[in-house]
Amino acid sequence: MENEAINEDSKDIPKKTMRDTLYGNLDVSVKTMDRVLIVLFILLALSLVIGILV
Repeated sequence: MENEAINEDSKDIPKKTMRDTLYGNLDVSVKTMDRVLIVLFILLALSLVIGILV
């Protein structure tokens, strides 16, 4: 009985996206955080390439 009540309550709550769970508590727009992450991944890739070549 309790499980049915919990299941019904959980259906009303929309599921959070991965972005919301990662930086939903920060006071920064999602677009800005996406740009920051993209820049960090580019820098990481460049550092790996430079490290392999040198």
